[in-house]
Amino acid sequence: MLLNYLKISIRHFYKNKLFSLINITGLSLGLASFLFLFLIIFYQFSFDRFNKKASRIYRMTTETKIAGNSSKTAYTPALLSSALKKDFPEISKATRLSRVQSAEVVVHNETFYAHNFYWADPDLFHIFTFKILRGNRSDLLSHPNSIVISQKAAWRYFSKNENPVDRRIKMGGKEFIVSGVFRDLPSNSHFHPRFIASYQALTGRTITHYSQSDKVINLN
Repeated sequence: MLLNYLKISIRHFYKNKLFSLINITGLSLGLASFLFLFLIIFYQFSFDRFNKKASRIYRMTTETKIAGNSSKTAYTPALLSSALKKDFPEISKATRLSRVQSAEVVVHNETFYAHNFYWADPDLFHIFTFKILRGNRSDLLSHPNSIVISQKAAWRYFSKNENPVDRRIKMGGKEFIVSGVFRDLPSNSHFHPRFIASYQALTGRTITHYSQSDKVINLN
């Protein structure tokens, strides 16, 4: 039966080549456009969904009102995370996060310009789903001079056979000791750190805060 339908379709195609070609081309373009748009929309809605606790993660923002005009930014005071944990019992974890787009890094007495250099608190690795390749998750960023690096950074600044843990990195005149290596975050993450240093080594900056609750809450 299917073979007969196929034969009839082929005959119809040869009898009406131009009409059939227009129909097939239009159908192909329509399907291709639909699939392309579907993949784009699916990708956009997949951002940060790889985090196992995505529904429990909150990003804190600041709303400023001046002369009747309102603006929102992701920058918040440095003490906000401790205040959130104190005033909202539902919040179990909170971290500060500050970024420098480009930083001068010294490794093995060689100077490099590194991108996506961050400062954060230890709770960062309990809020977001990081795959820790080297080091102990509970000890990451526990000391003021500790730093955690991505797998790509480890390969670039150290040899692939070298264990970067306990190696030293200098940045901004400060010396950090590598306490762990994490797998690079997927492309559908909203941030892609290469270096994450202890926030205890940083003062006097406005930063972004993230928190994790034991249940879904409304902070408005």
